[in-house]
Amino acid sequence: MAAKSFSAPIVGPLARLIGVVPVARAMDNMKAVEGTVYLPEPVKEPRLLRGIGTNFNVPEFEVGGSIYLPSINGESHKLDIAQICGRKEILLKVAPTHKDTLDQLAGPNGTKFKVAPHVDQAAVYNAVFERLSKAGCIGIFPEGGSHDRPSLLPLKGKR
Repeated sequence: MAAKSFSAPIVGPLARLIGVVPVARAMDNMKAVEGTVYLPEPVKEPRLLRGIGTNFNVPEFEVGGSIYLPSINGESHKLDIAQICGRKEILLKVAPTHKDTLDQLAGPNGTKFKVAPHVDQAAVYNAVFERLSKAGCIGIFPEGGSHDRPSLLPLKGKR
């Protein structure tokens, strides 16, 4: 269960009581920062992200962290940070390809954005392995929505 739900008055104590494993999510620690970002050379250097009024050298930005763009039609696109190249440039792990993302990052004015840290999930895996090694069981329910789309997605099944 999302770790932030453990602080809820009724849900948290019940989750602890039945042995739920808390899962930290980067998006739960996402925060708005100053400036805008854009792709200065989308064809020649499609992984290079440039900032206006930014400082990528502060602790909020880290390799393995992510940049989240504003939501369009209920969907927010994430850009993973591969390298910080200075106060105003980041190298992305993968070049953006989605049309909405490219539209948002086009032009010299760019778009506002939020940043989220890298989350080390070692504690989650350790808790799961410990539970399984003691003949316990786990349940995984991936059909939930995300922070910007809280409704349940359709259940998947074999037909």
